Amino acid sequence: MEQLDVRHLIDVERLQRMEDRLAAATGLAMITVDYRGVPVTEASNFTAFCAAIRADPERRRGCFKCDAHGGLQSAIEGRPYIYTCHTGLVDISVPIMLGDQYVGAILAGQVQPTWDSGITRLLPEDDSWRDYELLTSLREQIPTAGAEKLDNVAHALFEMASYLVEKEFLNRFRAALQEGTSAMGGVGPVLQAVGDATLPAGLAVPQESTSAAATPPPPPPLPKDGPMDFTLLGTAMDALDLVTAVNALHAALKQALEGQGKFVRRLRLADIENNLVLMAQESSAQAVMDLQQRVLRHRAVPYAHVNRFDWHVYLEGLLFALFDTLNKQAPPRQRTLDALLNHVERNIDRAPTLTKAAELVSMSASHLSRTFKAHTGVTYGNYVNNKRLDRAKFMLEHSDLPVLKIADMLGFRPLNYFSRVFKRHTGSTPTEFRARVRERATS
Repeated sequence: MEQLDVRHLIDVERLQRMEDRLAAATGLAMITVDYRGVPVTEASNFTAFCAAIRADPERRRGCFKCDAHGGLQSAIEGRPYIYTCHTGLVDISVPIMLGDQYVGAILAGQVQPTWDSGITRLLPEDDSWRDYELLTSLREQIPTAGAEKLDNVAHALFEMASYLVEKEFLNRFRAALQEGTSAMGGVGPVLQAVGDATLPAGLAVPQESTSAAATPPPPPPLPKDGPMDFTLLGTAMDALDLVTAVNALHAALKQALEGQGKFVRRLRLADIENNLVLMAQESSAQAVMDLQQRVLRHRAVPYAHVNRFDWHVYLEGLLFALFDTLNKQAPPRQRTLDALLNHVERNIDRAPTLTKAAELVSMSASHLSRTFKAHTGVTYGNYVNNKRLDRAKFMLEHSDLPVLKIADMLGFRPLNYFSRVFKRHTGSTPTEFRARVRERATS
């Protein structure tokens, strides 16, 4: 899903007027930011202390970080979030959402609390302002506020944000329907990113003009094999079979990326993200929160396309995080060969030696060697090397990482050993392999 701009969803001038009036009525400072923490509206009723802090470029970065983290945390929790900023003042963050996508936040606060427990600090405290007499004097003038007042304001802002998104977006959409697609304006990118599924019943996307100038670029082709089937992935995770789960994830990635180039639209892989989160919902609330936070952070990166190698690493990270949670929740089990295979899959860059692996499964090295080969058809050492080399080939093909960096990341020691074993396995050096793959891709 492409990242939406909050400016396409809300009439900023109208929001500014409402913000100014609410700030005056409540005595709180207010501002609206986008998903990166960058201001969308002008500051309303900011304290002199905070205005002075934000006037300093170095300190302002801390303010932006707090704004971004507070907004993201409120989106993850799906409710207003009250926290302490890096200077020790209490703020409120209210998420602005369209469907499941976080696009920005309304922030309020800049007050000293009248209570001192249960408030989360987002970033380490920065009290360097105490070294300046003027800032210390301005800080003493900041008003206080109680928990009940802040809670009431927070929920009022939450309802206001939901109302503004729904009403403003629908008003723009209806106007576009009446005036034709040339009037779509900022609604167009929103429709492209969220699709018809988020629109109220009875509304449909208007047809584009048939003229060549107005024809949009075609959407990426659907995978040739049709809709993705996540049955195998779900079954493998239920059985805590990480090797099969990773293979199923790779198969889904291959299907989604078929016909794509080096960079991939986010929308192509949103189904995989969503299915991993759905699997987490069947385990625990903590697992859901962990995965949702990872997904939201990744979607907050302001790029429409992501390198396919980075996608691969990111989605594997989601899968590993889910597996770790499920594994911790499972009843204690005997250390078996399957557990060792899971451990190697999870830690291919630092897979244990045969001796350490034998200790993990409470076997002698010789007994493990015989058992492992009977179970997999290859020796333990060859199994680990094959896993590393398969990963190396993927990294050489889909990343620009230097060869020695790949060798280091995959745990080949010494590093020049990587080239020798790679050539023995593939018939070419890593550099030759990369050049041949890229030549084939451009021919």
